[in-house]
Amino acid sequence: MEHFCYREIANFYDRVRALLGSTESTLPDETIDYPENAPFAEQIIKRKVPKWEELDEDKRLLFETAIVYQTAIRVKPFSGGNNQIKIGQTQSLKIEYRENETGNLDDALQSTLDDLLGELDEELADGGLSFISFDITNRRCRP
Repeated sequence: MEHFCYREIANFYDRVRALLGSTESTLPDETIDYPENAPFAEQIIKRKVPKWEELDEDKRLLFETAIVYQTAIRVKPFSGGNNQIKIGQTQSLKIEYRENETGNLDDALQSTLDDLLGELDEELADGGLSFISFDITNRRCRP
């Protein structure tokens, strides 16, 4: 899996769209392929799973699913899903607006991605590897 690319993931585009409730007409492959979307999502996951080339088949499927979820998170603003037109009307005024209920979907996608990465982290930790993470703050160290 040394030269792995997200396009090798089975049904990649359809899986991303399914997570977002989108169709190919509202979220075309070309949008998913923008460098800031799927390719960037793949790089994010590869950085979070430092030894991704060494994963066994089961963990490889989790790794691929993590890329699908990270891509869905990246393309969600362009997906057109969950943005249905609503109509509000009074006697003298009719208003059409889009209701955007993204909070629950955002949380669900991120939660599942965190679970996937946690599973991969357990596997790597068992093999003597682990993720190293830290927060960057504006605090300055004083001698």
